[in-house]
Amino acid sequence: MKKWLIILTAVLLVAVVFTGCSMKLTDLLPSQSPSQGAETVSQTQAVDDRSKLSVTTTESVTVVPDIAYVTLGVRSQGASAEEAMNQNNTTASAVLTAIKNQGIAEEDIQTTNLNIYQDYDNTSLYNVEINYQIRVKPLDKVGGVIDSAVAAGANVSYSLYFDIEDRDTVYMQALEKAMSSVAVKAGQMAAAGGFEIDRVLLVQEGGSDYYPMYERAMVASEGAAADSVSVNPGQMDVSATVSATYLLK
Repeated sequence: MKKWLIILTAVLLVAVVFTGCSMKLTDLLPSQSPSQGAETVSQTQAVDDRSKLSVTTTESVTVVPDIAYVTLGVRSQGASAEEAMNQNNTTASAVLTAIKNQGIAEEDIQTTNLNIYQDYDNTSLYNVEINYQIRVKPLDKVGGVIDSAVAAGANVSYSLYFDIEDRDTVYMQALEKAMSSVAVKAGQMAAAGGFEIDRVLLVQEGGSDYYPMYERAMVASEGAAADSVSVNPGQMDVSATVSATYLLK
């Protein structure tokens, strides 16, 4: 009988110790009142449920181009590919010399194409064509560059287009205008709907809208003298787009 009493007493002591430890571990765990959790969720929902306004605007800066790119070339013909190439080399060398004499640096002349092919109409002949792109600045040199190249033997002329050398600076000006414009537009739209702007949630750059100005392609007949070329660069627009989302109140 005493043996059973000892065993029962031991079991009861173990149960009491285990219960005490469990209570202490529970006491150590962080507690959060139901009202605090509900408040956090409520704040998130309050922002999500409020009205928002998304606005996109595009602004432009108009500038006068300050740089030109002239593309022209030399086409030669011979009874063999070698003969056509030799003739082309001689004429092309004269053309490049004439262009450099107009104040164009070596690094501003780029070979863009060299093509050797059998003549389509007379298969006993071969053609060699070489093309160059010339970067011209200031623009008052454009006419002289074209005139001198044609006089020296350039007989293939494809295009002339105008550009802006410091394009990034002009684009940043357009972007600054777009940032101001999108805020004004958002304020006016919010007021029209009976709202006020609380704060901006998101701003995105929509990219640029920029196109070089192309002139009509110039064509010079082989062996023909060209009249003096006069060019007018006109003006061009550089645009920037900004999109923004606002929280209303």
